[in-house]
Amino acid sequence: MARPLMREASRPAKFESAGTVSTQPAGPPPPLAAGGRGFTLLELVIVLTIVALAAALVVPNLARAFADAELRLEARAVANLFLQARERALYRAGTYLVVFGPVAGRQRTLYLAGEDGKVANKITLPAGISLRGRTEQGEWAENPPPARFFPNGSSEPLQIDLAGENKSHVQMRLDPLTGGLKVAELYKEN
Repeated sequence: MARPLMREASRPAKFESAGTVSTQPAGPPPPLAAGGRGFTLLELVIVLTIVALAAALVVPNLARAFADAELRLEARAVANLFLQARERALYRAGTYLVVFGPVAGRQRTLYLAGEDGKVANKITLPAGISLRGRTEQGEWAENPPPARFFPNGSSEPLQIDLAGENKSHVQMRLDPLTGGLKVAELYKEN
């Protein structure tokens, strides 16, 4: 008994003279559906223009969002360094400092050190992120004094400002009573 032959749905089978079946297409491809047509060059140019305009509007916003995210990330790194200084001062019963190194090649390094000057940790702020500190006279300076953390959990008062190249800022303030760092929300310079 002969098995029925299976064929592809997209290619109709045609029977050859010797009873064999061929799966080759039967003639030219079918025409487009009634009323259907392709796109004209003008329509394609219009669509590409709209896509290019949308990209021109979106890309600058993405660049600003990336810069803001980088600033928040660096603010978190600075806050973690201050937290480490406070914890070391408490648990090792000694004074620890966060020292702000000089700007070198648009980068700045912050050092966590003990009273003996031994560096316990450090972070480097990338180019494009600047740091200023408020002096005792209330003026902003590029070289703030070191932040000191004491064994009782307190610290010297200090306010610092991290700024990105896109004029975004994050301000942080050390609470002298608790030694805790309060981080303000990101804001834009006017």
